[in-house]
Amino acid sequence: MLRLANREDIPEINRVLNHEEVYRWATMGKDLGILDISPAFERVFVLLEPSGGGCIILDPFSEGTFEVHTCILGAFRGKASEAIVQDTLRFVFAETGCMEILTKVPIENKAADLFTRQVGFIRVADASQLRSYQLSIERWPYLDTTLDQFCPPELAVLAMDDYQRRLFGALMLVSSKGFMGKAVSVYNKHARLQGYLPVEVCGMDSLTVGGLAIHFGEDGSFRVEDVCQPQPPEQAS
Repeated sequence: MLRLANREDIPEINRVLNHEEVYRWATMGKDLGILDISPAFERVFVLLEPSGGGCIILDPFSEGTFEVHTCILGAFRGKASEAIVQDTLRFVFAETGCMEILTKVPIENKAADLFTRQVGFIRVADASQLRSYQLSIERWPYLDTTLDQFCPPELAVLAMDDYQRRLFGALMLVSSKGFMGKAVSVYNKHARLQGYLPVEVCGMDSLTVGGLAIHFGEDGSFRVEDVCQPQPPEQAS
């Protein structure tokens, strides 16, 4: 699982950036001297592969948009890369205000270009040496087939299919990280198109769906309440 880097990790990040497998694509084959993340570290997010396989650099491009730079060593590509992509998307879409990510791939790097398309990015522009790709938060629940693990049983029984369970999982995960408004907006876009139950915000930390109220705590915990069932009377003190 990827982890968010801190300043103590800068030497490891620089090791990856200057590794031949990463450097030649990062510099487009030019000799730019030793690369150093230090000047940019405070304005980017860096996710590290804990066993030394590389890193993902997330650079704020504009409000709600990050540019992603994938710096993964060859031994950690293939199947291992799929888990790295999953962790990256979960961090970007659940733990930040990001709504879409962009990436640029050298045209000559055919393996990276193929992988970018395979994991769900959409090609949006071409240049003489680079292809540009985009992936929006709306596509994320379609791509991450394990999001249903975050769907509580009370919501699972309301789901019409596996895809709605993934949407409920994304709704819960993003809301628990403090981005409830974003979570509801994304869920309801899919709900409108697919004919699913809509979700409504009913307070600073609560939402309702299908007769259930879900209340989120500041620590990311949540409580599900059946608001359609009569509640037992309070005991007199």
